[in-house]
Amino acid sequence: MVLNSAEKLHGVKPLFDEMAKFFAKQVREKLAATWGIAELGIAGPAGAVYGYEAGNCVIAVSGPIEAVTRVNTGHNDRIRNMEEFADRACEVLRDAIVTRR
Repeated sequence: MVLNSAEKLHGVKPLFDEMAKFFAKQVREKLAATWGIAELGIAGPAGAVYGYEAGNCVIAVSGPIEAVTRVNTGHNDRIRNMEEFADRACEVLRDAIVTRR
């Protein structure tokens, strides 16, 4: 599956919506689940070699409703960023589930 994924992601830039949506869909399909979620981010304390500062992430949900959002915490506190990314990912999933009802 890794080679297949790498081929499908050829040319997609890191931390872009398309990459997060791809991974969320892969999770959903691999687990035969109703919902899949993916969070790609730079927790810190340093930024990424491809140009993003710490505190940036993209979150995608794949399921009956598709959703994607970006987060910029504005700081480089690694633990705090991981917590904020996870909190926001849960919120995005919750909102998608509630919207579906």
